[in-house]
Order: sequence, then structure tokens, then C-alpha cells
Amino acid sequence: MLIEKEYMVDVKLDKPLTRSYRVSQETTYTLESFTYHNQIETDLLMTLDRKTESGHVFTIQLLRQWQLKKDGTEPLDLDMAQLRKKLIVETDRNCSILHVLNLSDIKKLWIEIKPSIAEKYEKDLQSKAIINSAIAFLYNDGELERILKTSYLYHGLLPGLYAENFKKESDYAIDGYRNITNAIGAIALPFKTVAKLADYDAQTDNCTIKIEGEIDQENLDKDGVAKLLRRMTDVYNLNTRLDGFHLESYIFDQDHLISESSQLTQYAIEGTLMYRTVCTILPLNN
Repeated sequence: MLIEKEYMVDVKLDKPLTRSYRVSQETTYTLESFTYHNQIETDLLMTLDRKTESGHVFTIQLLRQWQLKKDGTEPLDLDMAQLRKKLIVETDRNCSILHVLNLSDIKKLWIEIKPSIAEKYEKDLQSKAIINSAIAFLYNDGELERILKTSYLYHGLLPGLYAENFKKESDYAIDGYRNITNAIGAIALPFKTVAKLADYDAQTDNCTIKIEGEIDQENLDKDGVAKLLRRMTDVYNLNTRLDGFHLESYIFDQDHLISESSQLTQYAIEGTLMYRTVCTILPLNN
């Protein structure tokens, strides 16, 4: 129950803390008669290592990853997942990712696995192009961090909501923004959001934050969306009015680390396109 005039969600660090999670992501979209569906399940450990001058250091280790779709370019993600098997990230005070501290180790691992990856996809030009594009992120300053922050998985673990003040005078709500990258081809989808402190339990120190978002029509690349879809469908007078919504929910435990989280993004163009992604993070029962 909310009774105070002001609440702050902050990391309570007395000693290193570890949480285990299962991340389930399901994506479905249709474009005219084409349908895509995939499910990815990931088990991981997240450890809060220490506090820094500007924020905190977390280690995120992938324990297992499985996906439903076995054809197309999807298996590439499993082959390349070993590069993400252990990430040590430094965050700002809001626990939004700033730096990948073990980037040099990841580059060394890539050199080790590159020969086997190259041999496996030697005759697959499309996969080779995707691999080259993905590896470029390791060598361009800030690119890997940007990709991680826009990932549903890493955003669900570190949503950047710490050190935010939720005040009674604003109904315990704050304005925000969420950019969904590569939503339609390479075009990003911007959402104006409102984050609200929905519940706080003084006895357990648990709290729940819910986020609602709508497409920012003013900053949406409407011409880019129209041009891309008309090229893909070969229909010049295609309706390209895009509507959609975005929802997030986070439960923070007594240490103010993520206990549970969920994200839902859905958007559509009537008669042409429908897209839906759901990502949930729950405690992993050992």
C-alpha cells in the first residue's frame, strides 16, 4: 500500500547477491500470407558484484538456451550465444548498462571459435553476412552496450528504473521512453511511456512498477515504414497506418533486485502486418 509522499527504488548492496532466472520470449508476426513464430528460453545467473562511483557492476551468466525454431538464420543465435555466456557490465546509478567490462575476453573467445563458425557457414552467404554484422558490434565503441540495452532479455533484468523518485503529487508516475530497435526491418519503433509505482509493501520492502506505452507518432519514421512495406508487398497504395502499444511490469524484491518482470510489445497495420513479442522473467527453481 502506498502511504508515503515519495518512494525511491534503489539497490541495497551490503554484500554480493546472486539471483537465478528463466527468461521466456515468444515472438509472432504476420506479413500478408507469411507467418513467423519462435520461442526462446534462457536460464541465467545474475550477480550484483559491487558498487562503483557511478553505479554498480553485475555479472550475467547464461546457463542454458533453447529455441523452438531450427531453420532459417535462427540457429545462428545459438551458435553465437557462447559469446554472451558471461557478461560483466557496469551500470549507471539507474542500473542502465554503461560498459561491458570483459569485452576483451569476448573478443578473444571470438578468435577461438571463429574457425569452426566460418567452416560451418562457409557456403551460407546470408548467415555469413549476419555474423559479420553482429561481430562488428564488438569493435565499434558503445555498440555492444547499445544492443544489450535494447534487448528484451537484458532490459528485463536491468530496466534502468533505480534511483527514480515516485511522488504522490504526480500519482507516483514518471514519464519515459522505449525505443524498440529493428521493429520493422531496420526501422525502430518509438514508444512514449509512463512508469507508475503500482504497489509497495513496507513489511517486505517489495515494490511493483508498471509501464504503459503508446507509439510516438510524431517521431515514428512513417515514410520509412511505408517505403519498406510497399517494397516488401509490391502494393503501392498500401495502408501503412501503424498502431500499437507497449507494456512492462517489474517486481523488485527486498534487496530491490528484479524478482519478476514481463514485457509485451504489439503493433499492427490493418490487413497487412501484425507483430507481438512477449518476454517474461521468473525466478529459476533450483
